[in-house]
Amino acid sequence: MALDNLIFAQCILYFLAFVFGFIAVVPLSENTEDFGGKCLLFTRGMWQNENITVSKQRFIVEEWGPESSCSFITFVGIASLILSAVQAWRLLFFLCKGHDE
Repeated sequence: MALDNLIFAQCILYFLAFVFGFIAVVPLSENTEDFGGKCLLFTRGMWQNENITVSKQRFIVEEWGPESSCSFITFVGIASLILSAVQAWRLLFFLCKGHDE
């Protein structure tokens, strides 16, 4: 019985890892597409006021972040999605069909 509770807890944690990985990968890949392949991570820039009343500001990019940082984060996110989905499915299978003790 205690082993079933442990497997169920692991299954829930792997499912949460899948959900949080999905939450991280989707916006990062969308931002990469929106900025024309330029990486928003580690970008350097400054805020510039368009008029004296400071009613409108815009961000001027001085240096874009390296593309490799976005590629690495996307790869790690997709790998965690795949691995957590496989582990959650495997543990759910063990929980439903039984397991060897």
